[in-house]
This record gives sequence, C-alpha cells and structure tokens, in this order.
Amino acid sequence: MSTWQHHRARLAALRRHHGPGADVAEVTRDLRAARAEDYLRELVTTEPALTIHQRARLAAQLLEPAGNVP
Repeated sequence: MSTWQHHRARLAALRRHHGPGADVAEVTRDLRAARAEDYLRELVTTEPALTIHQRARLAAQLLEPAGNVP
C-alpha cells in the first residue's frame, strides 16, 4: 500500500468511527501531501526529464508561504 493510500484509509476510518463532525484537518493534510509527493516523484523520474529551471520553479512554489504563489 502506498503512503497516500494509507492516509486515505486513516481518513475513511476516522470519518466512519467518529462521524461527520470529526476533526480531519491533519489527516486530510497528510493525505494531500502524500499524494503530491507521489506525483512529484513520478514527474521527476519520467522522460523527458524536467530542466533545472522547471524543477527550481516547482520547488519555489512549494517553499512559498501559503497564498503568496504567483
């Protein structure tokens, strides 16, 4: 099971056992980050390879404070 699938299962279990009012923000954030990580890993390992400038732009977007991405 991939990491994001693990987080998806955690989220489903949390909702199932604690109802719709459960605090799912942390688990949802973990799920989103794991899916992004898997996607980025695939993106940088497939052909054609991204240029160093393309990689730098992606990295800069991840390092920008929330809401400040152009």
